Amino acid sequence: MLQILLQIIIMPQVMLQVIPQVTLQVTLQVMLQLMLQVKLQVKLNLMLRVMLQVMLQVTLQVTLQVTLQVTLQVTLQMTLQVTLQVILQVMLQVMLQVKLQVKLHLMLRVMLQVTLQVTLQVTLQVTLQVTLQVTQQVTLQVTLQAMLQVKLQVKLNLMLWVMLQVTLQVTLQVMLQVTLQVMLQVMLEVIIQVML
Repeated sequence: MLQILLQIIIMPQVMLQVIPQVTLQVTLQVMLQLMLQVKLQVKLNLMLRVMLQVMLQVTLQVTLQVTLQVTLQVTLQMTLQVTLQVILQVMLQVMLQVKLQVKLHLMLRVMLQVTLQVTLQVTLQVTLQVTLQVTQQVTLQVTLQAMLQVKLQVKLNLMLWVMLQVTLQVTLQVMLQVTLQVMLQVMLEVIIQVML
């Protein structure tokens, strides 16, 4: 149990350092590619490029750090408090009652893995949906407010607004899904290895 808790506590800290950087790079690349592909009537000059990069960097770092921190805390608390306590208690009671003297059979291993996977997937899906909604709203609001505050000479037209919204939505959704899937797999492997 101590090994599980230590790995689960350390894992979110590593994610909080790596994920914002990767997300920022992917978002900037996708946005610039989309802007070039649709042949925007207004050319992006160096100043606009730098301003967009700075605003997106600050916005995404703050938003992702806060969002991921809250998401991981809520997910880990719910998962550890509910899933692990219930499953471990039930399994320990069963093993003590039947006085198992042999290693857990493959069927028990599969049952444990399926139970943990289903429970964690439901928890992570709900958390992911809420996180995506909050992240998209906050990111778009902060980005637009920053653009208006620095008084950009180029007005944002409808196409740019749609591109920003779609790009951020797709990028954040993909990154968060990958992050949560990796976290789910690591947690399952650690829990199963320690218990078995």
